Amino acid sequence: MTTIAPHEEPIHNRLEYFNELSCIMLQYMMVFFVSAGEISPEDQYSVGTVCMFLIGFVFIVNIVILVYITYFRLKLWCKRRKALKARRKVFVQKIFKNFV
Repeated sequence: MTTIAPHEEPIHNRLEYFNELSCIMLQYMMVFFVSAGEISPEDQYSVGTVCMFLIGFVFIVNIVILVYITYFRLKLWCKRRKALKARRKVFVQKIFKNFV
């Protein structure tokens, strides 16, 4: 698609592309509201409803992905912390074993 990656992680770049594509789609949908005289109010209402659902969908996708990423980062951090504590415990046991 593009060679520019504003974020370091690929998932954030994909999310950025998704957000940009959604904004472009919403901008094209706004054409229906500018030409108010040519389109019936019922059709404008339908397009407005689609716009609201698209905005809600983008919001939900962003929240779900960011919560998912945060969960796995927190899980990885807990594993690393547990491993570090285990290494420290073994190290301390070896030191005290040499003194006794």
